[in-house]
Amino acid sequence: MTKVLIVYATDYGNTEKMAEAIASGVTSVLGTEVEVKFAEDVTEDDVIASDAVIVGSPVHMGSPDWRVKNLSIRFVALFGLKIASLGRWVLSLRLVAVTAIRVVALN
Repeated sequence: MTKVLIVYATDYGNTEKMAEAIASGVTSVLGTEVEVKFAEDVTEDDVIASDAVIVGSPVHMGSPDWRVKNLSIRFVALFGLKIASLGRWVLSLRLVAVTAIRVVALN
């Protein structure tokens, strides 16, 4: 079974709604198990136990939410990733967020 972790941060509940919509799509695929968690509640064990991690964040002044930034910094240290790659990862988050918004808007 493939385990997917969906992590989100939200101020007004909109990113949570998107996370739940994505979770609904993930569970429609046979052989997948999904867990949706608020960014501050995610543990190292959650990430290690997952086959895929999807992160959703509102954007504040062109940057991801502070809770998602804190999460990414925690796991960069945990997995020994280079800090330089963090900027590219954050850019990817923005692109994923824009794509997810378009997908939800189309449905």
